[in-house]
Amino acid sequence: MSNGECHVGAANKAKIEANEKRIMELSKTIDEMFERFDETQQKLLARMDRLHDEFSRRLERVSERFSGRPSWAIMFVLTGLSSLCVGLAVYLIKMLS
Repeated sequence: MSNGECHVGAANKAKIEANEKRIMELSKTIDEMFERFDETQQKLLARMDRLHDEFSRRLERVSERFSGRPSWAIMFVLTGLSSLCVGLAVYLIKMLS
């Protein structure tokens, strides 16, 4: 308690120094958290870019596959369904008349 300081002033000074130290520690922790967040964000963005490229390639393959004429199987299915519909229509007309 030299230089005119009382014990309350010394206690307050110790508290202030402890709080300043704690603030420095918290600031360091926050900076580390921001760094980890930035790293994680960069990893996620890179992963999203890879996924986007993969989905684009797959969509391109699907659109190439279906952009041309229908396959023979689809043609036979459509022909069969059309024949079935016409046959049912004729059957219903004969039944009702």
